[in-house]
Amino acid sequence: MGQMISDAGVDVRNVVTAFAQYGFRKTSMEDIARATNLSRQSIYKKFGSKEACYHWALRAYMTGLYEQVFELLAQDSQSPLDTLQAAVDTMVGEGVEFSQIAHGAELLDAAMKAVEAVPGNLLEEYNERMAAFLLRYDMASSMAQGRELAHVVITASRGALLNAVTRQAFSDDMGRVLRTLFPRSRQVGH
Repeated sequence: MGQMISDAGVDVRNVVTAFAQYGFRKTSMEDIARATNLSRQSIYKKFGSKEACYHWALRAYMTGLYEQVFELLAQDSQSPLDTLQAAVDTMVGEGVEFSQIAHGAELLDAAMKAVEAVPGNLLEEYNERMAAFLLRYDMASSMAQGRELAHVVITASRGALLNAVTRQAFSDDMGRVLRTLFPRSRQVGH
């Protein structure tokens, strides 16, 4: 995944990685400054506190992931199955890498809670957009069925995250889930 720069001009992924390495309590403002290539004073000016920086980074990171996934689901450039695979890999696959870092599991849990603080319900929107995608490609017979299938995919991705040791293992597991759920979805475009 490329860099995710927010309005604050800070590489969000670097900040999140610093918190994953040291945990919230042990991450210092100096660690954050190193991760952002800014001075501690600049960090204090931008965020006011380590806690504010932490919450900002989690929300910005998760919002960025959802935006990337929504863009993928709106595209029409590859097979629907490949698009679903890319969306799930984008949304959850990087979590495998974080889960291998010392405090990564704690960070992932906090990130899921932080996204709930974002206006609107991004998880619900993810489910709705995936359901609309499934309906658009005749992978679901109705929006209600699309919602149910999207829920299964999202839930399966969380389970695969818990079991995966590598990002490739996660991707392989999710590919298997998607091929099982949607065996006839290999055509390109609509």
